[in-house]
Amino acid sequence: MKKSKKALSLLLASVGTISLFATSVVAAACDDTKKKPEEPKKPEEPKKPEEPKKPEEPKKPEEPKKPEEPKKPEEPKKPEEPKKPEEPKKPEEPKKPEDPKKQEEKLIKLNALKKEFEAKYKGLEEKIKDDNKENNKKFLPEIEEALNKAQEVLKSIGDEFYLKSFKNYFKELVNKLETLRNKAEGPEEKLIRFNALKKEFEAKYKGLEEKIKDDNKENNKKFLPEIEEALNKAQEVLKSIGDEFYLKSFKNYFKELVNKLESLKNKAKA
Repeated sequence: MKKSKKALSLLLASVGTISLFATSVVAAACDDTKKKPEEPKKPEEPKKPEEPKKPEEPKKPEEPKKPEEPKKPEEPKKPEEPKKPEEPKKPEEPKKPEDPKKQEEKLIKLNALKKEFEAKYKGLEEKIKDDNKENNKKFLPEIEEALNKAQEVLKSIGDEFYLKSFKNYFKELVNKLETLRNKAEGPEEKLIRFNALKKEFEAKYKGLEEKIKDDNKENNKKFLPEIEEALNKAQEVLKSIGDEFYLKSFKNYFKELVNKLESLKNKAKA
C-alpha cells in the first residue's frame, strides 16, 4: 500500500512537470504571434559581372624586310681581240725632183705676193694709231682680210727647201697682222671674235673626238694631219689672246683645248 502511494505521488509530480513545460511552450508561442513578423530582407542584387576587358589588339607583325636583290654578276669582260699584225709599211717612194720650170713659176708668184703684202702691211701700220682707238676700228675689216689671205698663202707654200725663205716671211707677216688687229680692236670686238672662235673649235674638236676610236688604231692615223692643224691653230689663238682680265675665260678655254688636242694626237699616233 505504501508502495502504491509512492508510485502515485511520483506520477503526479511528473504530470505537473509536464504541464508546466507545456504551459511555458504555449505562452512563448503566444508572444511570438504578437510580434510582427520581420520583413524578409531583399536579397542583394547580384553584382553585375565586370565586363571582360577587351583583349589588346595584337601588334601588327613588322613587315619582313624585302630581301636585297642579289647583285647582278658582272658581265665577264670580252677578251680583247688579238691585235692584227701591223702591215709592213710600204717604203715611201722617193720624191721626184720638181720640174725646174714649175719651181721658177712658184718663186715668181710668191715673190710677187711678198711685195704685195709688204706694201699692204706698211699702209695698214700707218693707219693704226695708239691714241685713236675709235678710228682704228674702221680698219679692222681691212686688217682681217689681209690676215686671212696671208694665212692661206702660208698654208699653200709647202715644205720645199727652196721656198723656206718665203715660208718664214709669211709666218712673220701673219704674226705682225695679228698684232695690228689686236691693236685696232676694242674690248667688244675682241669678245665677239673669241666667242666665234670658241664655237668653231668646239665643233671641230667634237668632230675629231668622234673619229678617234680605241679599237681602230690604223684608221685613227688618217686623222693625224687634221688634228695637228687644229692644234696649231688653237695654239696661235691662245698666243694672241693676251692678258686682259675680261678675256680670262677664253684663255682658260683655249689652254684646255690645246691639252685635249694633244691627248687626241697621242691617241691617234698610238
